Parts: sequence; C-alpha cells; structure tokens
Amino acid sequence: MNKIRYFKFTDPYYALIKAKSEEEALTIYKEELLVGLEEDEAGSVIEISKITALKDYCNCVKEHIPESSFEDLIKDFKNPNNYILLIDGDLT
Repeated sequence: MNKIRYFKFTDPYYALIKAKSEEEALTIYKEELLVGLEEDEAGSVIEISKITALKDYCNCVKEHIPESSFEDLIKDFKNPNNYILLIDGDLT
C-alpha cells in the first residue's frame, strides 16, 4: 500500500498537493495549475511531513475562513478526493 505524501510547490504558483509519489504530484500540478503554460515551467517542489502539511493547511484556511472549525479542517485535509490542499491565491 502506497502511503500519502505531501508536496509543496513554490514556482510559478504555490500549491500544497497530496499524492502517492512526487511524479504523481508533478502530474497533478501540471494538469491542474499550469494550464496554458509550458509543462517544463513547473518550478521547485519539496516533500514535507504530514504534520507540516496539516499545519500549513490549517493556518492558511483559518486565515481566509476564520469560522472554519478544527473538525472541518481535519475532515477536509483527510478527504481522499481532496488532493490539491492549497493553491496560489492568484489562481482563484
């Protein structure tokens, strides 16, 4: 069984993506965020721990949606269909 891993992209757009591999995360990033850009424009990616990903996710969502409950944040973070956790605000 492949465990879920967490990847942070910073260039050209910020994204926090959960995937089973870096290759899968890159595919998601390119297909979902680099629409209209050259695929080789995907910048740096680093793998981060689940704890760091959860902290980043909760901090960002609470900043933009202060009424979010901790239970809802955890539920959304764990949702297997929610593979793009955060994206650059310029893309929303």
